[in-house]
Amino acid sequence: MKKIFNNKKNIFLLVIGLLLVISLIIGTAYAFYLATVSQEGSNIVNSDCFKLTYVDKNDISIENAIPISENDSNSLIPYEFTIKNICNY
Repeated sequence: MKKIFNNKKNIFLLVIGLLLVISLIIGTAYAFYLATVSQEGSNIVNSDCFKLTYVDKNDISIENAIPISENDSNSLIPYEFTIKNICNY
């Protein structure tokens, strides 16, 4: 009867198997102990140099909306708005 450790192929597979098991254990432990950071409050942004000008030529309507091809969408009226910067610098 052959011993398991006599064959170089069996030793190689055993080492690879052990490395995979160790990697799985380390990866799982890292996933459990990984710190997750989440934001509690809202973001507040203030600026004196930014003004949003809203130009509304036609309202947005999604009534009876169906998927259309890109060629058909080019014939539609676009929704327009402008953003102007009023800073002096």
